[in-house]
Parts: sequence; C-alpha cells; structure tokens
Amino acid sequence: MQPINLFDLEPDEHYWAKRSGAPDADLQIVYISTIFGSGPDFLTAAVFSSDQHHALEDFVYVAKIERPAFQETSCTNSTAPYPLAILRSQTSGQATS
Repeated sequence: MQPINLFDLEPDEHYWAKRSGAPDADLQIVYISTIFGSGPDFLTAAVFSSDQHHALEDFVYVAKIERPAFQETSCTNSTAPYPLAILRSQTSGQATS
C-alpha cells in the first residue's frame, strides 16, 4: 500500500499511521490537529492517550479513517478529536453521544 502524501492529509481527520522507521505492525491512530493553526505549516499529528503533538513528518500515513455516515447528523460537537459515536460509558458499556 502506498503511503499518503503529507500534502494530501486533511485537517481534523484521523489516519492509521506508523512512526517513521517503525515496523509495519506498529500502526496507531493519529489525529491531524489544528491546535496551532489550520495552515499546512501548523498542522500536527496528535497521538491518542497522549497530550503530545508531533511533526507530520514523524509518521508514515497508511490510510484515512472514514467517519461513519451517521456521525454528521447525530453528533453536535464537530471539533471533538475523536468520533463521539464510539465513546463508551465506563459504568454501563453503552455508547454515548
């Protein structure tokens, strides 16, 4: 599979990626963040379970994670860094939004 070109990454989207130089099996989900600005020079890659932002060049992007079709109509917070439809309540195991 061809890696995604850095110029083709979309802000506020999620991607399967691996750190540059890491084995192919070490895929993780990253979020293309606009916390420092929405221009191409300000985009960063945010890793889940971390408050760190990395340069886009620190990763090889394998595939974009598409949003579920129902998300645009059921979620009101479009700035959330992850799809709200997949959140799980810690106590009940029910999906929340």
